[in-house]
Amino acid sequence: MVLTACLILDDIKLSQSFIDWPLHLTLMPWFQISGECLPRFLTNFGLIATDSNPLRIEPVNKSALGPQLLSVTLIKPTTALTNLHQKLLKSINDCGATLIQDAHVGKDFKPHITDQSGQRQLSKTAIVRNMYLVTKESNSSYRQVVHVLNLGYAN
Repeated sequence: MVLTACLILDDIKLSQSFIDWPLHLTLMPWFQISGECLPRFLTNFGLIATDSNPLRIEPVNKSALGPQLLSVTLIKPTTALTNLHQKLLKSINDCGATLIQDAHVGKDFKPHITDQSGQRQLSKTAIVRNMYLVTKESNSSYRQVVHVLNLGYAN
C-alpha cells in the first residue's frame, strides 16, 4: 500500500477521494508499506497522534518548491511539528516501509503548506487538530483519505 501522512487544512472526511489536493502540510511523503506491516504501523500512528497535541501552524512567507515550482507557504518550524515528523519517520523505518520520495525528510524537513492550484495560501495562523493518512492507486489520479486521527485524543 502507498501512503502519505499529512495535516489537511480544509474540511476533508474519512474515505473522501480527491484529485486536486486541498491545502495541506506533508508530514511524511509517499511511502510503500506491506500489508503485513500495516497493522503495526497503524497502531503506532494512533499512538503518535494520541501523544501529540493540536498544532499551531504559523505562516512565514510564500515560496515555490520542487521541480514544478509549486506554490507553497513556508511554515515556522516548531519543536512539536518536528517531533511529530521524526516520530512518523521512526515508525515508518521500524515497520520496514520504504520512502518513495525522500525530499524534505529527517534533517531536511521543511514544513510548508502546499496549494497545487496556486490559487490559495495560508495567510494567518491555524490550529490543526487532525492528522491524515492518504493513499493512491498506482494507475489513478485519485487520492483517498484512509485514516483521520485527532491529535491529542484517544481514537
